[in-house]
Amino acid sequence: MQGVDGRDRPLTPPWLDQPRLGPSFGYDSPVIGYTRAAHFVREWTKPGASLEVRELQLAPAPESERDEPLAATRYHHAPRGRRGGRPGWILLHGLASPGRHHPSLIKLARAVAATGATVMVPEVPEWTRLQFAPHRTGDAVLAALAALEADPRVDGRPGLMGFSFGGAQAVRVASEPAARGRLASVTSFGGYKGLESATEFMMTGRFEHRGRDHSLLPDSYGLWVLAANYMPHLADYAERRVLIDALRDLAQYCGDHNLETWGPQMRAYLEARRAELDPEHLPLFDLFAPVLDPRARDSPELRRRAREWGARIGTVGRRVDPFLTLPDRLELDIPVFLMHGRDDTLSPFTETLGLAERIVAPRLEVTVTAMLAHSATEGLPDDLAREAWAFLRALSLVMATPG
Repeated sequence: MQGVDGRDRPLTPPWLDQPRLGPSFGYDSPVIGYTRAAHFVREWTKPGASLEVRELQLAPAPESERDEPLAATRYHHAPRGRRGGRPGWILLHGLASPGRHHPSLIKLARAVAATGATVMVPEVPEWTRLQFAPHRTGDAVLAALAALEADPRVDGRPGLMGFSFGGAQAVRVASEPAARGRLASVTSFGGYKGLESATEFMMTGRFEHRGRDHSLLPDSYGLWVLAANYMPHLADYAERRVLIDALRDLAQYCGDHNLETWGPQMRAYLEARRAELDPEHLPLFDLFAPVLDPRARDSPELRRRAREWGARIGTVGRRVDPFLTLPDRLELDIPVFLMHGRDDTLSPFTETLGLAERIVAPRLEVTVTAMLAHSATEGLPDDLAREAWAFLRALSLVMATPG
């Protein structure tokens, strides 16, 4: 495989049959990386670290177009007797109504802070309202960056992590002039490469990797958000407010209650909303919010409609939110780490592989692992030892960068 810089990408580790993209910089991470990773795992599995947690209002950065302060949560590791500076981290949440208060993000922020760090989690208000607004990513990152730079307890340049929708956006912002020279690294968990492929997967559960077809039970949450944002901009659907509102309600309810889209509570709510719609809306509602597993109704017609809607959503998305489309070439001067769940049902791992092909960086590591779901840790995989080692190694490389 070749990246945009024309260099061959080595394929490792062999047991996962997956690429780790980028020039190799050795398999031995610094001891500090493994030490921090061990603290991360301990806090994740047995919470209890001594952390100072504060709610803040961050002043907008000078480069920002936003005038009002941004809400943020700061997690500071404060063990007794420890002095001196510590590394800093910025964590970007995804597109969900809980925002920085999402239970999975709180758990991750605490685990990162437990490595001996100060962690800033800014909120992107538009994302909590389920609006993509990718141009607001920089506002959040730069405000958090300025706050960490002004904190005397933080040593060196901080690292940046983005989760779900925030993952690819974090990489984009890190490549821009306003952030250059101010970050230690950027990490994306569960990112994306484009709207077309993501839409097709969420409708069909199908994706292709190395010439082979794969299928998963797709998480419809992202599809509901896409429809709510972009269907109003399609001339032949703009008047279907009842349908659009129903799909938005599904996404809102799912996010508010932190539900799985195929779980019984979400299924009951979906069927109740469906029953309220007029018959004319049902064919399209069923395409975006299927009652049955799409794999059970797989057909050339479904795939054709998925391609059609992927193209339509991609076109309108680029027009409405230009920053949503990532540049063909992303040049960064810092290490880039991309991590994705092998069985991610919201965004297949091929989305991150596609993102990686656009990146030129001094260090570029891609890890696809069964230890992750969509930007959060998953249950125990069958081949635990090998998966755990791959995940720990990737985590140690990430943790070693700031400070």
